Amino acid sequence: MRHLPRSSALRFFGFNLSFIIASIGITTWLALYLQAGSSGVYLFLMHDVFTKPERAIFLLGFILSFVSMFTATFFALRLPRFDFFNRIVAINIVVYSVFGLLLSALRVPLISREVFVAEFFLSIILFLSYYLLRNRICPCHIGVLDHKAISSFASHPALYATKVDSSTALSQNFAAVIADLRGDLTPEDARLFANLTQRKTPVIDTDHFIERLWGRIPASRLTATDVETFTPPLVYQRIKRVSELAVIILFAPLLVIIASIIAVAIRIESPGPALFRQSRTGLKGARFTMLKFRSMITGADTDTESRFAEKNDRRITKVGRFLRRVRLDELPQLWNVLRGEMSLIGPRPEQEGFTRRFDQLIPFYSFRHNIPPGITGWAQVMHGYADSEAQTRTKLEFDLYYIKHMSAWLDLVILFKTVRTIFFGSGAR
Repeated sequence: MRHLPRSSALRFFGFNLSFIIASIGITTWLALYLQAGSSGVYLFLMHDVFTKPERAIFLLGFILSFVSMFTATFFALRLPRFDFFNRIVAINIVVYSVFGLLLSALRVPLISREVFVAEFFLSIILFLSYYLLRNRICPCHIGVLDHKAISSFASHPALYATKVDSSTALSQNFAAVIADLRGDLTPEDARLFANLTQRKTPVIDTDHFIERLWGRIPASRLTATDVETFTPPLVYQRIKRVSELAVIILFAPLLVIIASIIAVAIRIESPGPALFRQSRTGLKGARFTMLKFRSMITGADTDTESRFAEKNDRRITKVGRFLRRVRLDELPQLWNVLRGEMSLIGPRPEQEGFTRRFDQLIPFYSFRHNIPPGITGWAQVMHGYADSEAQTRTKLEFDLYYIKHMSAWLDLVILFKTVRTIFFGSGAR
């Protein structure tokens, strides 16, 4: 990056040049190898690529796609972001869609679908590697005017954060300068920011940068002007509701079989009902009865209203421990989704006692009730179980981010992370 000091800039330039040369070589070799077959790459290159324009254009298209992908990734991810994977995949889809449309417009046949698909996935792997290696070898050098937040940025592996003030912010070439832009600006601050923008150095608000780095909104710094950002999109909510109902109905036969097996296993291991019912707080603070498969011995669940669950809780049965690890204890909540009390994705519904307490202790806590609670959610996959007031505050920050950025793409990311969590069994309690 041209904002880095000279030695770092040279290292960054060398890294990018090496990546471009190596990646173009790998991309070209793979396209040739998959098409050459038993004839060999050299003979295929001499007798097919150099003699048939459509094959040459097909091969050149992958090189141009790489260059386009590199340019878009370079500018879209100049500064580290928590959602880099999503952005790389999205950029790759756009680039290869345009590539396919250009082939069609030029009336060049899609010579090999196998090669096209292989190059698509190779591109994703290359640019994920590029992003991770770049941030490790050449971390972004940022200046931080907001000294209260310096520790947060200094701990990020892709950042090299330097504490600066108004007199030293211009002394180095930073990739960005982070400042608290929510307060009143002094004339000195205004001149500094003007000089930085004239030098093409981005000036980014502290909270906004934290939002980009970790996918959460610092709740302790929210103001009344932020209220308008937590209005969920009505149209998407309706589309989401219809989609959820369609998915549940489609898989209903399979879900009934799985639920029946689980219910029998619970009853065999310990006496008592298979289902556990608990009062929770839902949309707009309304009360509803949430269903779960019973994972504790009969009677043990009755005292969970007043305290958090514990690790290695002795009240949990063997079947219950397995169900919690793979999240199948939440399966009956699909009935709550059908009833409109819950959604597949949203903030986890909290117990009423906790809700009343947190409403008093944590500002903006009630904003998580602006949308239906979910079986899984952004806070669940990013933070996991919260067993204290401090962790609940942090988890709220992820819930607020979801409400602010609620979209089909974010829901797909949450579903992907949920599946990964189920396989690895992390965060269960």
